[in-house]
Amino acid sequence: MTLERPTDGEQLAPVSRSLVVRQLRRLGDVPAAPDHDRVAALDSRALEVGVGDVPCQDPKPETSLVRPRLGAHRAAFAATERIELGRPFHGRIILGAMPETPEKFWERAHDRLRAPPVHEWDTWPFEGPVEPRPLAPPVEREKPRHGAGGVDCHACAAPDDAYVWTNERWRLRPLDKPSGLPVVVLLEPRGHFSSPGDLPEQLGAELGVLIGRIERAVRSVEGVGLVHVLRYGEGSEHLHIWFMARTARMEQLRSSFAAIWDDVLPPTPEDIWHGNLELVAAALDADSL
Repeated sequence: MTLERPTDGEQLAPVSRSLVVRQLRRLGDVPAAPDHDRVAALDSRALEVGVGDVPCQDPKPETSLVRPRLGAHRAAFAATERIELGRPFHGRIILGAMPETPEKFWERAHDRLRAPPVHEWDTWPFEGPVEPRPLAPPVEREKPRHGAGGVDCHACAAPDDAYVWTNERWRLRPLDKPSGLPVVVLLEPRGHFSSPGDLPEQLGAELGVLIGRIERAVRSVEGVGLVHVLRYGEGSEHLHIWFMARTARMEQLRSSFAAIWDDVLPPTPEDIWHGNLELVAAALDADSL
């Protein structure tokens, strides 16, 4: 259907209006198209095309008839889309790849090992390129960690005087001897727990607060630039959180290689090491007041 622009809008407007009305009424005879775009929940009135006053000087009268309703359709569709995409995650069925078994992980990775250009990284402690070792296949059963189940656990049996700071439920211990970094201490609960997820809620809440307090205490030692907070737990089962102080302005000691630099650097002089630990303990005592 083509509507020509009338030369006299006032005279021909009734004719154009009646023609448009008759043509639009025929839309009721057209069966509804299948809904494949998730608009089933829309108010059908937003999809209806109504006839309004035709501006006599509108250069495109067909567009002016349907533009408001098309806009309503788009707005309703956008709202429905937001509602559907905003549903709880568990309300959807997610079809994705299953997690890898250790065997499948090894099959995929063992002959595709990479050698990153660590010799170009400022934080890498060694010179020259490196080559990765062959990746061994998964073992039948992991060897037990030390003190598994609390049996023969050194942390459980250690006296309080082996620690630099203690309270009713937590203890902070140093390494057995000085290492390369100025301060390295480990936080342990008195009770035997294997991981942070095993802690009762009260201890879990205390752990978060203590991590902040100990980090501040270690960072207060003069010459410390940053404190790395780590949890491994591969050697001893008794939960322990590492605090490793990086010397300030030593750019090469940044990042995760600080733990390697701790073994590469010469040990901190013992008197300085003891003095740093005393400063940490004093800062913790002052923070608890």
